[in-house]
Order: sequence, then structure tokens, then C-alpha cells
Amino acid sequence: MLANNTRHIECTRNDEATTNQPDALVTDGGVGWTDLTAFQRDLIVTIAQLKERPKGTEIKNKVRHLRAEEINHGRLYPNLNKLTDRSLLQKGQLDGRTNYYQLTSIAVELLIDQADRLDQSASCAMAEETPIVTDGGFDAARIELSRRKLTQVLNLTCGRPYCAVGRARLQQARSQLQRAGHTELAGALPDGPIDAEARYHIRNVAQQIDAAIEPAVQFDRASNWGEQ
Repeated sequence: MLANNTRHIECTRNDEATTNQPDALVTDGGVGWTDLTAFQRDLIVTIAQLKERPKGTEIKNKVRHLRAEEINHGRLYPNLNKLTDRSLLQKGQLDGRTNYYQLTSIAVELLIDQADRLDQSASCAMAEETPIVTDGGFDAARIELSRRKLTQVLNLTCGRPYCAVGRARLQQARSQLQRAGHTELAGALPDGPIDAEARYHIRNVAQQIDAAIEPAVQFDRASNWGEQ
């Protein structure tokens, strides 16, 4: 159970946050998120959402839906090759004629770093309107961050139990809970593939966190849980 001890989260103002934010991650090859084209960034996001080792046609269909435009081979494969050359994708063969693509650890770190920066900006904007209030004797910022990451895990891994970004997000949520002193909740989070049973345990932890967050500032998370 979470102890009862109301706390408030304060967020740095926008003008201060600009100077205090950490520098964006740059990979060993000198590639940052903003060094990629919008289409290349969409490819990385798309591959992160697909099953393990998607082939080119699967990536094409998914990114076409994401961008709401037709994607031809002359645009798709040269960009996949550029991402491979930059060590952001690994390419292999499924059979003699079909290649698969998967994110490298560098690409996962880059994607997570960008998502964290966006999440931080959104948190600051929200905090300027309404301070987040929780009741619990813990680090309120970390417990709220862990809750958001669990929502992201459920969204990312719906039908994709091996999604690399989703599993990385789960590890981040576990780390935040441990740092906030909630080792029991952290230990209740699953390891391995995020299948139906794992999702059940994740939702259970999320509900315990929700019970400690003031209703007035709760997000409407239930609709984002995927499976109900």
C-alpha cells in the first residue's frame, strides 16, 4: 500500500527548462534525432511498433498508414539502407529473396531519448496549469513518470510482445519505482515478453499507482490501456 502523505510536483518554467534540459543524445556515429529526415524518423518509429524483424513490405504498409500517403520502393529502400549504414538498423535475410529490418540498440536509445524529451516538455506544460498532487510517502515525480511509462508500454506492446521500445520503457518504469522506494511494485512488473499475462500484471501495478493519484489531475488513461 502507498502511504498517505500529500506532496506537490513543481516543474521548471519554460524559459528555465530550455537551459536546464540535457543535450539530445547523439549516437557514436554522430547521428542525432534531428539529423534524420522526417521520413527516416517515421521509419524508426514504425519499425519499433511492428513485430520482431519486419520485412520491407510490412514496413511500407505501416508507414503508408502513418503518413497517409503512398510510399514507393524507390523511396523506402534507399532510406532503409541509409539507416542501416548509420548503424540504426540491422538488416538480415529471412529467405533467399526477403530481407528483414530491426532497430539496433543505438536506435532504441535514440528513440527513447527523444520520447523522454517530449514527455518532459509535456509534463512541464501540464504542471504550469495544474500541479500534480499525489498521496504517498514517495518521490511523486518518479511515481507519476513510472505510471506514464506503463501506459506507453501497454500501447506499444499491444499484439507486439517483443517490441524493443516497449520492453525498454518497462525497464525504465521499474527503475523509477525502485528509485522512489517502491521495490514491491517494481518487483511485481514482469520480465521477458510482454504477453497477455505480463500485461495483466502491468495493469495491476498501474491501478495501484492510480489509486495514489488525486482524481482531479488524473489523465483519462483507461482508454489507452489497449485490452480491457
